[in-house]
Amino acid sequence: MSSSLRRRTPLRSSRKVPRSRRVDTAIAGRCARCPRPATILQWCRGCAAAVADERQSRFVRARDERCVRCGTRSDLTMAHILGRGAYPRLRFDERNVKAACWDCHQLLDGNPAYKERFFEDLHPGLQSMLRDLARRLPRVDLVEILERYGAAA
Repeated sequence: MSSSLRRRTPLRSSRKVPRSRRVDTAIAGRCARCPRPATILQWCRGCAAAVADERQSRFVRARDERCVRCGTRSDLTMAHILGRGAYPRLRFDERNVKAACWDCHQLLDGNPAYKERFFEDLHPGLQSMLRDLARRLPRVDLVEILERYGAAA
């Protein structure tokens, strides 16, 4: 490597933070899962949403007990009828989620037209009702969602 291409500054500082300046993350209000500041209970917004997803997934899998498509009881996941990216206000709505095994979940998400037909045949009118509801629902309150699905992380 030629000297003109060599970095003049190191990628990381070799200086360590003195012990007197280290702060306990619990005291500083840091997220319980990552180094970002906690804003929702003990988590940052991203981690709070992930914890809420995990809790809702456990609830849905216990509620449905079987795959919505094939009926198996193994490898269940939580599948959204209307995608959580396109409809963020429906992300935690219990009417918008069903339990699906991993293979069926991949099949449904990989074929949007088939997924729409499948859920329309299973629950006629539900998708149009959910689309209308998505326009009227307020923004998701993660504190309420986390409390609804339990205290254990």
